[in-house]
Amino acid sequence: MNRLRKAVALGSAALLACSLAACSSSSGDDGDVTITWWATNLASSLERDKEVLTPVLQRFTQETGIKVDFEVNAWGDYYNKVLGAVSSGEGPDVMSVGTTWTQTLADTGAFLQLDDKRMTAVGGRDKFLGPPLAAAGGDAKGGPSFLPMVSGVNNLWYNPKLFAAAGIDAPPRTWNEFVADARALTKDTDGDGTIDQWGFGYPAGMAVELSHLIFAVGRQEGGQMFGADGKPTLDSEGLVKAAKLITDLMATDKVLSPADVESTATTDTFQDFIDGRVAMTIGPSPVPTFTDAKFTDYAGADMPLVEPLVGDPIMTHVAGVNIGVFAETKHEDAALKLMKYLTDEAAQVDFYKDFDVLPTNRATYDSPQIEKTPLFKTYADILAKHADTFPLNSKTGQAETLIGDAMKQLFAQAALKGPLSEAQIRDTLTKANTQLVAAG
Repeated sequence: MNRLRKAVALGSAALLACSLAACSSSSGDDGDVTITWWATNLASSLERDKEVLTPVLQRFTQETGIKVDFEVNAWGDYYNKVLGAVSSGEGPDVMSVGTTWTQTLADTGAFLQLDDKRMTAVGGRDKFLGPPLAAAGGDAKGGPSFLPMVSGVNNLWYNPKLFAAAGIDAPPRTWNEFVADARALTKDTDGDGTIDQWGFGYPAGMAVELSHLIFAVGRQEGGQMFGADGKPTLDSEGLVKAAKLITDLMATDKVLSPADVESTATTDTFQDFIDGRVAMTIGPSPVPTFTDAKFTDYAGADMPLVEPLVGDPIMTHVAGVNIGVFAETKHEDAALKLMKYLTDEAAQVDFYKDFDVLPTNRATYDSPQIEKTPLFKTYADILAKHADTFPLNSKTGQAETLIGDAMKQLFAQAALKGPLSEAQIRDTLTKANTQLVAAG
């Protein structure tokens, strides 16, 4: 059954497919059911995702008799793939999606709403932490269309060894301290006249991450992507000021390499961090990548706050992955059982250990299998006190794309021409806002 769907674009994709042993076409028989799941990349590679998820799903099959045919999708063009399934009505039984897409996808009607009966089947609302459940649309009338599978935050990452060498004994707490530290850490280390250690590294050509950064800094500056009436405000004063602060890191403060405008993946920045070419970055956890590289010179901290703080002390959106049941499924009960299993304590412990993501299951935080490291405590504190949902608006998916692309344009200008005025920034963001309004 086809439905009227909305389509929004994000980027480019890669796909890894794998099937568990004895997978066959789906069957309606209770004793022989195979369901399909589109998972998303959480590890340092798609192959590593497969290695982690395969035994988790094998246990599920052993416990329930339900087989799972799953695919691990890279983030690049995955949103387009999801929208294609929404538009055609042809998709998997269970689908993982980014937290920032929640409202846009829920409004299509392509996912089952978790009413009281379905919510009870997956463990009940009280099973989940408040912020991740809210980011999954937990207050939706009639029940949310998604459950929070794993959660995460963006935070500051720094190299303690490089900090010590520069005489810096603690991570910066304010934006001014951050810029000052980044300047001290930006060096020509071999005396050849070229900077080879930058104080800050960032994928300035990656629209998605840029949209997340301006969301957080914009909230600190009092800016919002949508007004109280739900209308787009991508050119609000707070977002203009945030874009100025962010692009000034390259154009004015000169602590971010102009070459970073060519960087379109967080893995680029993580490799620069490993190689000692950058001393700080802001973003999602690089721990799986660092672990694979046997790199240990890193620490995590709160994202610095602007001073004076005009808006809210928001350091990150509630990141992570939500999961939902595709409305076209012929195996609703089996799909709900999989969602319950993936959000139960055993799987949540595995995800934290292997993916360095936060559990969404409330009880998991008291599990003796979760080591309460300083980094875990940093994540949990940020999620509880300094994270907010990306706007729950039907146009949020488009907003994420448009403001991210606008930031890419601004960084490209900054790399070529130097400092940008607030007027130039406002003009670019206004064009993006006009496109969002015109999208209907």
